[in-house]
Amino acid sequence: QLEARKRTSSGMQFQASYVYGKALTNTSVERGLDALLDNNNPAIERARAPWDLNQAFKFNHYIPLPLGNGHRLSYQPLNRLLEGWAASGFLTVQSGNPISILSERGTLNRTARSGQNTVDTSDSLGQLRNISGLFMTGNGPYFINPANVDPVTGQGVAPDGSTPFNGQVFFNPGPGTVGTLQRRDLTGPWYNNYNFAISKGTKITERQSTQFRADFYNLFNHPNFLTGDQDVNSTNFGKITSMFYS
Repeated sequence: QLEARKRTSSGMQFQASYVYGKALTNTSVERGLDALLDNNNPAIERARAPWDLNQAFKFNHYIPLPLGNGHRLSYQPLNRLLEGWAASGFLTVQSGNPISILSERGTLNRTARSGQNTVDTSDSLGQLRNISGLFMTGNGPYFINPANVDPVTGQGVAPDGSTPFNGQVFFNPGPGTVGTLQRRDLTGPWYNNYNFAISKGTKITERQSTQFRADFYNLFNHPNFLTGDQDVNSTNFGKITSMFYS
C-alpha cells in the first residue's frame, strides 16, 4: 500500500494511493452454509475471495481557481463573483471482481451442492487471462472472448456427445471428477470512474458564508460492466448483461 499527499502554498491539495492485495478464503459465501464439493479434498475450496480486490488506484484533488483579489485574473467590480471558485475531483481505477468458469454439474457431489464445480481446460493461466477481460462486439460486451464461445448455442462448451467447436477451451468434467480449473482464478472488467465538482464559496460576514456547488458523477460517462453468466452450459455464457451504477 502506497500513499502520497501534497498541499501547496496556493491552497491546492492532491492525494493519491495505490493498493495491491490478495484475499484468500475457503468459502464462497459470507453468511450461511457452503457445502464442500469433495469432502475428501477440502483443499480445492481455497481460492481468491469473491470480494477480493487485487489492485486499486485512487486520486483526489482540490484546486482553488486563481480568480479575484490577490490573483492575476482580477477585476475589482467583479471580484465578488470571481473569487472563491474551486475545482475538485475523485478518480478510481481498480481491478474487476474475481470470476470462475463453472460447469455447475454434479459430477462428484449431488447437483444441489455442485454450484461451484468448475471446468476442465488444457490452457495455461496466462492463456486464459488473454481471453478474459472486456470484449466489445456488435452483439454487446463480453468478459470472455466471443471466439471461445459457441456461435450457435452461445455456450462455452459443445453439446454433450458433440465434437468441440473451433476455439473451445473449456470442457465439462467427467463423471466422478471435479473441474481442474481453480475457482475465481480470472478477473472481470476493470472499474474506472471520475467524479468532478465545481464550487464557489462566498463570505457574507466573518462568521457566515454560502457555497454554490455542482457535482458531475462519472464525468466522462465511462461504462462499467458487471460480470455476466459464468456457467459454460448457459446460452449467455461470457456475455455481459448489466452495468455497475455508482
